[in-house]
Amino acid sequence: MNLDSIKIIINEKLPALKVDDIQGNIVVYPQDSEEISSFIKLCNHKAIQIIPIGSGSQIIGAKQPQVYLSTRKMNRVIELAKNDLTVSVEGGISIKELADILRQENFLLPISYHEKPSSTIGGLLARDAGGIEQYAYGTINDYLLGLEFVTPTGELIKTGGKTVKNVTGYDFTRLFAKSWGTLGVIVRATFKLIPMPEEKALFITEAASVDDLTQAMKEVLSKRFALVSFMGMSAKMLGLTEDSKYASFFVLAGSKIAVEHQLQVLKSIVDIKGLITGRDNVDAYLEKLFSSKGSVSKIRFGTDRRSLLDLLPRNLDELLNNNSMEIILDGGNGMVELSTSSDFNEAKKMITEKLQDFKMCFTDNRAPLDILYNRMKKELDPNLIMYPHNPRFMEVS
Repeated sequence: MNLDSIKIIINEKLPALKVDDIQGNIVVYPQDSEEISSFIKLCNHKAIQIIPIGSGSQIIGAKQPQVYLSTRKMNRVIELAKNDLTVSVEGGISIKELADILRQENFLLPISYHEKPSSTIGGLLARDAGGIEQYAYGTINDYLLGLEFVTPTGELIKTGGKTVKNVTGYDFTRLFAKSWGTLGVIVRATFKLIPMPEEKALFITEAASVDDLTQAMKEVLSKRFALVSFMGMSAKMLGLTEDSKYASFFVLAGSKIAVEHQLQVLKSIVDIKGLITGRDNVDAYLEKLFSSKGSVSKIRFGTDRRSLLDLLPRNLDELLNNNSMEIILDGGNGMVELSTSSDFNEAKKMITEKLQDFKMCFTDNRAPLDILYNRMKKELDPNLIMYPHNPRFMEVS
């Protein structure tokens, strides 16, 4: 069935549903869970395959026309329970929108928005995102209390609760982590919150080699400061002079007195080349930094975050010196990201050969495949209409 025929069917059967044509793709915008349910049931009846999305970034560059279900119109805060430190939101609200609302009340859902501020809560849950502050705070599913989602057959399911004590069914909601839109459409979620830290500070150090970079990071980490994030990268990515080859930044968070005291101690340990203080100033700097990274091929590999700095191979310097690559060493996530303007597959092959002794695994955000997932997919989506060809999964047959 072609997209023109599908659009006619949707307009005839669900005339109230908003439908757009974006770059040759059909995008529907339900306003509530009932519209989502009706649309999914129609898709089952007509054997129409759909892809749930939030902000819609994956529409750009799609290899072939698709039918997308966007939750972006469902972007309300349902309830902010200040005494219980919980918040209930619709799945289409962006993490930046939610962060701004919570900031006014000095609350924090500790999932950083700096890298992709337009990412929706539903999308973040579906991939169990953490962000650049994952070192201290973990991932978004660590704060999930309750969930409402529509299954691939159009049924509305509610799990969990609104308070920290009422988490019946929470383990089931966690099964959606890294399901990447294949098991259902998240329409509402309830999270526990934490108080926002009073102060933040970001300081920058320089290094002549990757080995020097990791040694400086290990020195700071050994002192057990109140770090929420730390990364190493090519110095020019932080806007430093050509005299510096690599640089790292560290972010402290806590009370104003504690952060100021730790900064004084740090000045006796490392040579601080740059310093930003103030919670809002640090967040603004990080958002600008990661929004300017650009679109190039990225090769990510990693190991256990507790051992990444010890296992990082010495010959990374040679690799970076002889190729047009930039490095980001994300210590909190145990990941190394190499950005290259050359062919992705060639670069990956070269890295595999050069770093063959490094105990690492490549990652392109693929989801874990197991018997449980395959069983759930068959039970929840018997007609295989919801993102059946997601490249992060093997096709369920």
